[in-house]
Amino acid sequence: MASSWPRRAPSPLPADARGALSVGALPLGDDSPAAYSSQGPTDDGRLKPELVGPSGVSTLSLGAGGFEGSSAATPHVAGLVALWIDRARRDGPQEITDGLLLRAVDLGEPGPDSVSGHGAARAGDLPPRCGCAASPTRAAAPWTLILALFVRVRRRTTCALAARSAIV
Repeated sequence: MASSWPRRAPSPLPADARGALSVGALPLGDDSPAAYSSQGPTDDGRLKPELVGPSGVSTLSLGAGGFEGSSAATPHVAGLVALWIDRARRDGPQEITDGLLLRAVDLGEPGPDSVSGHGAARAGDLPPRCGCAASPTRAAAPWTLILALFVRVRRRTTCALAARSAIV
C-alpha cells in the first residue's frame, strides 16, 4: 500500500492497515525519503512505512523523472514481490515480507524508523530462476521493471536481469 501526503501526519488508511506492507517514496539518487512521503508511526504505534521505493522515475507517458511519490514507489516494490513469487512459489506473504525487510538497505540512523521503515527495497541476493546474472545492476531506465514483467510471460530467459536491475 502506498503512503501519501501529508508527511508529518501518521500514515493514513489504507497504508496503516494491519498486515499491509506500506511503501514510502525515495527519490532516485537520494538517501532521504521524499518530503511529501507519509511517515509513521500509526495511531496505535506500529512502524509505517515498512519500506521505501524509487520515486522520480521515467515513464513513457510522464517523461524523464515525471512519475513521483508512493504512486511510483509502490509498483516497483510490487514488481519485486512478483519476482519473489516467481522465484519461490511456496513462500507465503509473511516469508516474502520478512525477506524484503531483511534485504532492505537501511537509511538514516541504524535500524527501522518511522521515516524510511526498514530502508530501501532491494532485490539483494534473490536467486535467479532463469539463468541470468546473479548480481543485478542499476538499470538505464527505472521503468525497465514494468517492461520486464510484461516480457516475462513470453521470454523466461531474459526476464530476471532486466526486471531486477530496476530496483537495485
